[in-house]
Amino acid sequence: MPRTPEQNNQIRQQRKNQILGAAFEVYTEKGFQSMEMGDVAQKADIGRGTLYHYYKNKTMLMRDVFALKLEEAKITAAKTLSTDQKPIIRLESFFRQELIAHLHHPLRYRFFKYFFEDVHEVYADSAEKVLQDFETNNYQPLMTTFQQAIDDGTIKAMNPTRLTQLFWGAFIGMPAYIDNSDFLQNPQEWIEDAMTILFDGIKKHT
Repeated sequence: MPRTPEQNNQIRQQRKNQILGAAFEVYTEKGFQSMEMGDVAQKADIGRGTLYHYYKNKTMLMRDVFALKLEEAKITAAKTLSTDQKPIIRLESFFRQELIAHLHHPLRYRFFKYFFEDVHEVYADSAEKVLQDFETNNYQPLMTTFQQAIDDGTIKAMNPTRLTQLFWGAFIGMPAYIDNSDFLQNPQEWIEDAMTILFDGIKKHT
């Protein structure tokens, strides 16, 4: 019995997800300049012809990978920073979720590091819009929440832009120096220690 259009669409989406996952791994291992379509096909365990049926080149492929990962980051920011909780609770929730995600999926930190290096080559003339969207969806909510925490006296008076940059850099770079075996044995302890280090210096202590 021939497949229905719905079944064909489902198979196509599954294959596309397989390709995007493989491309993400190759990208975080090699970077945009060094990765090749053949690397992605091999990682996805598909033929090169199949890969080219979905994507004609690595630039088009990586645009979809970037879009997927940036959407995931946008969702995390919205879920944790756009709530009715106190600003300091929202900040702690955001960074705890990001730490958990990075520690369980350590390739994520490389993605964000490489993203800022490669965005102009991948997106060309539309790169500035992509960066602006990232700032609107991720940086700006974080800066706003820091400012709210400063205004309500929960954290010390500091430049919210600088705070955002420092914290963002901390949780992107931190997984590069993790003893993974220690984390796997004591994940909750590791995360709480990291949160203490990140937040104790900026909280107001009465």
